[in-house]
Amino acid sequence: MKEEDKDLNYWKENAKDAYMITPICVVRYITELEKAVKNNCDLPVISGWAYIRKHLSPILIGLAIGITLMTVFTFIENIALKIALIIHG
Repeated sequence: MKEEDKDLNYWKENAKDAYMITPICVVRYITELEKAVKNNCDLPVISGWAYIRKHLSPILIGLAIGITLMTVFTFIENIALKIALIIHG
């Protein structure tokens, strides 16, 4: 079949089997790319979105660890300051 004869229905029938085993994240990425193209969006913006989405869990875990450590160190600093005030008071 010539490339120009392949219409939307051809591609739909051709993709039916593969669609069922395609991860939903791939389908969503394609959807977002289509939206970007339709809206004349810069494609690297979508690529960046996909990177952030893929790495969101490690980013959030790192942020949670950082906030926890900051809280613990602030607590220790406050205790040390109170002890110093009691001793030198």
